[in-house]
Amino acid sequence: MDIEKLIIKESTSKNKRLKALFYIKNRKNPIIRNFGSPNAITYFDLKNDSKRLAYIARHKELNENWNDILTAGALSYHVLWQFDNIQKIEKLINRKFKIPIVKITIVKNKVKFN
Repeated sequence: MDIEKLIIKESTSKNKRLKALFYIKNRKNPIIRNFGSPNAITYFDLKNDSKRLAYIARHKELNENWNDILTAGALSYHVLWQFDNIQKIEKLINRKFKIPIVKITIVKNKVKFN
């Protein structure tokens, strides 16, 4: 599958935080994946290393495929749990998944952290 562009923005679903739109060569409509809890505090929000390690350990047990960018698990892992900087996330996805155009428009979650 030849992904030409990936756009990530706030989700319109009340149960998910973000929406990824994958624009595929020779396909009219994008593939859409909603992901991330709207109430969760992630590494992107607070840059908390212990929370990041706990997330990785918890989700490794679920056997999520973090190498398939079309899955919600991979999107959450790479977008919300790798960096706290949008430019670094865009570069990571561009380099790792060979997607020429990656545009991320999200804001830090304002939910209280305990």
